[in-house]
Amino acid sequence: MDDEVEFCSLTEEFLRDQYTVKVAYNGKEALRQIQEFKPDCLLLDLRMPELNGKEVLKFLQTYHSSVKTLVITASGNLETARECLEMGALDYILKPIELNELSDKIRSALER
Repeated sequence: MDDEVEFCSLTEEFLRDQYTVKVAYNGKEALRQIQEFKPDCLLLDLRMPELNGKEVLKFLQTYHSSVKTLVITASGNLETARECLEMGALDYILKPIELNELSDKIRSALER
C-alpha cells in the first residue's frame, strides 16, 4: 500500500513470483483490499491520500491483528517508528530499500 506507483510496480513485479500480490495507492483502497483479500503480510506506506498509514494500522490493530505489517516510508523519525511498532507493525523500514532485503524482511515476518 503506497501512493508511489513506481515503487508499487517494481515491488509487485519482484514479489509476484513468490507471493500473490495486491496493490493499493491510497488508504481507503488499502482498507478495501484488506477486507477482500485478507493478506498475510502488508507493506504499508505512512503517507498516503485519503487515510494515512497510521490510520490503516489502527484499523488493522482492531479488526485484522494477525496481518504481519511492515511500515515502509521515505520520511521517518524515531517517535513515528516507536508509535508504529506499538500499533502492531513488525518493522519500520526507511526507503530506499533493496528488493532482496525487503523480500528477506517479508519472509521473516511471515515466519513469526
